Amino acid sequence: MLIQLLRLNNNPRRQTESIPRKVETVRDDVDKQIDVSYPSKQLAKHVDMEIIELMLNTKDIEIEKKFGEGESEVFRRETIQLGRIEGKYLILND
Repeated sequence: MLIQLLRLNNNPRRQTESIPRKVETVRDDVDKQIDVSYPSKQLAKHVDMEIIELMLNTKDIEIEKKFGEGESEVFRRETIQLGRIEGKYLILND
């Protein structure tokens, strides 16, 4: 019995077989991206990206992806990609 288990574990065919997985990747879509600038930590410690996300969620605007974070003495900047392009126009018209 133990020898059969070892053979099953060492079977090269079994090791190369894999279960196909559905992997969702988020592609960059510049039409859904917005640069967000907000005060630096020195100027506004209570304002951060989490607060901005919560504010957008109250307007039913979903953030799909965040990237390009940077900070200077005065501002913090981050690029966000929204889940829907309509969200971009909701923000711009508000």
